[in-house]
Amino acid sequence: MAIHQLTRGKTKVGPLTATSLDLATPLASADLNETLVQYAEVSLTSAQVKALRATPATLVAAPGAGKVIEFLGAFLFLDYGSNGFTETADNLGIYYAGETVGVSTVIEMTGFIDQTADTLIEAYPTTAAAKTKTATENKALTLKNAGDGEIAGNAANDNVLRVKVAYRVHATGW
Repeated sequence: MAIHQLTRGKTKVGPLTATSLDLATPLASADLNETLVQYAEVSLTSAQVKALRATPATLVAAPGAGKVIEFLGAFLFLDYGSNGFTETADNLGIYYAGETVGVSTVIEMTGFIDQTADTLIEAYPTTAAAKTKTATENKALTLKNAGDGEIAGNAANDNVLRVKVAYRVHATGW
């Protein structure tokens, strides 16, 4: 009984069956279609969260020349330790590395990062805004603090921020 059709590149390999599955020859990353939805997960220590304004965190590595990352969304999970962060106007955003125009909506920190319990917030793609080739091609996706100062608090340094990102990679044709 066929489970689904297996293809490698443009060559049809045939139906995948429990008896024809070759586990000795796993598929390589190059065999996968990079335009499919992919996921990345990054865990940030308390010290990294506190330094996001000065040192943005890479969420998805640069895809290579002639390619651009499409940000689809993210979940941010605050894994609360023993004492909370404090913040004023220190909102986060997801950006192409080194750029000032975000690919995500503003990630409001009030009511999220300052909580004293495990908490979740979502980040969504921004609406269409033109971005240049130099601002997007072969650029990593980063999480940065676009506010007026660094996030503080969590003296015990035991809070963790986990970011799970959904994205696709596209060849630009440039």
